[in-house]
Amino acid sequence: MKSLKKILASRILNFGPIKISDFMIESNQNPKFGYYNSCFPFGKKGDFITAPELSQMFGELIGLWIIDCWQKMGEPKKFNIVELGPGTGVLIMDILRVINLKKECKYACKKIFLLEISNKLKKIQKKNLLKRKDYFANKIQWIDNIEQIDKCPFILIANEFFDTLPIQQLQLTKKGWKEILIDFNNKKKSFHFTLSNNTTLLEKFLPKNAYKKKINSIYEVPLQMIRVMNDIFKKMNQIKSCILIIDYIKKKSFGNTLKSIRNQKI
Repeated sequence: MKSLKKILASRILNFGPIKISDFMIESNQNPKFGYYNSCFPFGKKGDFITAPELSQMFGELIGLWIIDCWQKMGEPKKFNIVELGPGTGVLIMDILRVINLKKECKYACKKIFLLEISNKLKKIQKKNLLKRKDYFANKIQWIDNIEQIDKCPFILIANEFFDTLPIQQLQLTKKGWKEILIDFNNKKKSFHFTLSNNTTLLEKFLPKNAYKKKINSIYEVPLQMIRVMNDIFKKMNQIKSCILIIDYIKKKSFGNTLKSIRNQKI
């Protein structure tokens, strides 16, 4: 991680403070030092655990939901299953175990698309999924973006995917809304938050009541989530499909949700 710190520090010292989203992207996705490319995050030995890792019932219930969706879609002769951020592959394995029991749905499943950006996790997924010697073994395909999904009805699952995407933050000051940035103190060799000097284009995302908030109020703009959702909706406009998004969020639209977890603790 020392090398990643050097990369981020050098970038900031040379070009100035960076957006929280840029910091998150580099920290999580750097090809060599990024968290998801250098660590195994799941389970007791990792930093956090998700529902599919706790119980196979979670995935099996989603498998039943997919069969129900397929029936309500008019039982198309061809459809795809899509999962965003498949983790270790355990969720899709539990899903397919149930779909395997419904022959008509099983044989209608044309492809299974897994969107994964981590090379490390992709290797784990392939190890777990490609060893299968059943009907679905040669149906699985890894993709880098939504555009790669075939033009045919799809059922998409995103379990705790969107809450991992980079965000940008605005803070209300006496001089208006300013973007929160990340700077680096070269003497202390540490990162710290700072505010942009100028107003930001992100203000167009603020709700109407934003300026009635208290000074230091924070509003978050999830631009990458918006882009991914737009890509999904474009696909859904081309052909009717279904999506299931599972995430855990605050009810309030204002406030800081930025957190990091290590050894199962915030």
